[in-house]
Parts: sequence; structure tokens; C-alpha cells
Amino acid sequence: MRIDYLDEMRDVLIGTSEGVFVLDRQYFTSIACVPTALSNGKRGSGLATLGGRVGSEYFARVSVEDAAKAAALQAVRLLDAGPAPAGAMPVVIAPGWGGVLIHESLGHALEADGIRRGTSILAGLQGTRIASPLVRVVDDGRWPNGRGSFTFDDEGTPAQRTVAVDQGVLQSYLVDKQNGWLMTQRSTGNGRRMTYRNWPLPRMTNTYIDNGTSDPGSLLSGITKGFYAAELGGGSVETSSGNFNFAVREGYWIENGKLTRPARGAVLVGNSLLTMQRIEGIGNDLKVELTRGMCGKDGQLVPVGVGQPTVRFSSITVGGAAL
Repeated sequence: MRIDYLDEMRDVLIGTSEGVFVLDRQYFTSIACVPTALSNGKRGSGLATLGGRVGSEYFARVSVEDAAKAAALQAVRLLDAGPAPAGAMPVVIAPGWGGVLIHESLGHALEADGIRRGTSILAGLQGTRIASPLVRVVDDGRWPNGRGSFTFDDEGTPAQRTVAVDQGVLQSYLVDKQNGWLMTQRSTGNGRRMTYRNWPLPRMTNTYIDNGTSDPGSLLSGITKGFYAAELGGGSVETSSGNFNFAVREGYWIENGKLTRPARGAVLVGNSLLTMQRIEGIGNDLKVELTRGMCGKDGQLVPVGVGQPTVRFSSITVGGAAL
């Protein structure tokens, strides 16, 4: 079992030629539990995290031991993981960290520099339906204790909640001051930079698919053969085409509406706009991941939050073994 602990506090002072002069004190504390299980030459690893933009007193209110046990059980479950199914099939993605899919597949395409340059797949589509009517996508720099939360962005604009997509229709981009001025749009509080040495860029904060109305358990119903992604890993997207791929850390076969065999080695492959249009069910169990998430762009890393409820897709291509 590896335990990682991080505890930081920093003051960000912002002064601008427009007369803005603000101080933002930012806390972040987290614990990550990373156990490894070994049996007969097989290896499984688990992960659990606790924390967020909180002080160290937070750990008096939660159980680190319970988190470590949950991570250990995940590692043991994955010892018996076999090949993942392969092909296009119904896919259900678990709440929380599964929101990294919307971060990569749609979030980066919403950032205003790509929109202004015309290199984003979403350029010129404001007011157009780009996703299932069930979908609302929110970027919220004020989410309580969020990994990507702050009081002011790095240009001194107050953090805000931006509804980027509502009922599947593209409503707003994620805008910083420079690109907003060039596009004649106001800043949405998304001007961010890694340090004072870097130039502010339009970046996400805490980006998530908002709650739906379905009972999460019902989203497995009716799937004869499909795939359940309990925990996504790393991923990437090409913002000009919308093509993405994501590794799956923990996955399961769905057979006759039930989770059955654990699977390893799965990869989700698709196109952003096509995949968002294939959402056919959204649970009412929204969870925003508070403790992990670093986003890289133009050599700058900034902390971000991601989230979603349980989401069902009619079809995503899964890379695995032949059914």
C-alpha cells in the first residue's frame, strides 16, 4: 500500500491595469491510497482519494481507513479480471471520475482560443444542438471544495458557473479576457495560468455533466451485452476532429442487465459529437471528483475537477477481446 499526502496553502495576488486588485487564498489537502494485490503471478491495483480545497481538519470528519479498505477491495477484484469485450456496444460509465470523458472529449473544444482560431470542432456551433437533449454540461469555478475552484481567475474575474450545453444545445464557450475581447464576448472567469511567469489561457475549472432523472441502477436494464466503466484512466482528444480514446482502469461486462465479469485492458474509442448524441440515460447521482485532476495545455498544468452522474451511451467502441 502506497499512501500519498499533500497539504498546501497559497495566496494568489492579482493586480491589473484595469484597476483590479484582489487576493485569493487557496487551500488544498489530499490523501491517495494506492494498494497492490498479488496472487499466483497476477497483479491488481486499486485507488482511493480523499480531500479537496479543504484544510487538514477535513480528515477528522472522514475515514481514511474506509477509503484504504475500498481501494484494497478494488485491487483484489481486479486480480480475476479477464479480457474486455470488443466492438461497438452499449456502455455505462460510473459517476465521478468518469467525467474525465466530458473534460477531454468536449471541454477542451469549448475553450475560446480554439474557437477564435477556428481549430475547435465546436467553432461556429453556438446555438446548435451538439449532444443528446438529456445533456447539460456545466463548468463551475465555485463548486464547493472543488479541485478547480477559486474566488477569482488569474485575470481577476470572479469565478462563475457557466452552463456550456443545455438540453444538448451549445450555449457558451469558456472565455478568458484576451480571447473574449477578440471575439466580442465577455470573460466567463476561465483565464488561468500555472504561475505568474505564464500567460493566462482559457482553461476549464470543474467541468461536469449535470444530474439527470434516471435511477442509476435502471441504466443497466435491457443491455444484453455491454460494458461498464467503473473507473477511467488516462485519455486524450484531438480538438479539431473530436476523436478521443480512454483507458479503463476498472471495468465489467454487462450481461442481461447485470454486472458480471471484471475486465482489464479496455479502451474506449470514439468521436466527441457522435458520442454525446448517443447518451440515452443520465442518473440522478452526480458526483464531482474533488481530489485529482491536473490538466496540461501549452506546457502549463492547472488543477481541475471533473464529474458526472452515471451515464448510459447507446454505443461506444470498446477495444478488448472479440466477443
